Amino acid sequence: MFCSQVTGPGVELSSSATGDRLAKIAQSVGMGGVQLSNAVLYAAKRAVESSNDDLYKEKFEALPTYLADLVEANPGSSYRVLTDQNSGEFQMAFLHLEPAAELLRLQVRYMRSV
Repeated sequence: MFCSQVTGPGVELSSSATGDRLAKIAQSVGMGGVQLSNAVLYAAKRAVESSNDDLYKEKFEALPTYLADLVEANPGSSYRVLTDQNSGEFQMAFLHLEPAAELLRLQVRYMRSV
């Protein structure tokens, strides 16, 4: 499995890396004497992109559980996760933390009293 980012001396691999950039990265990680074709380099780039997509999907799937844990730990709080009606893909999340809201209300009351 590829990681989403590979770094070397002065270089960084991400899913937006170009062929020249990928060749520099290969040199920086000790593969400078090995000739890599553009096809191999772009296959590696696609693998990084796919890995990133899988990582994001895992994180978004865990989001409702994480938010529910936050709400359980902070009584009076609430959350909502919005997804696309057709595809079910994550769109946005809303989290209301009651302790933070109460602190804001106290600050407003204090500022009005000064």
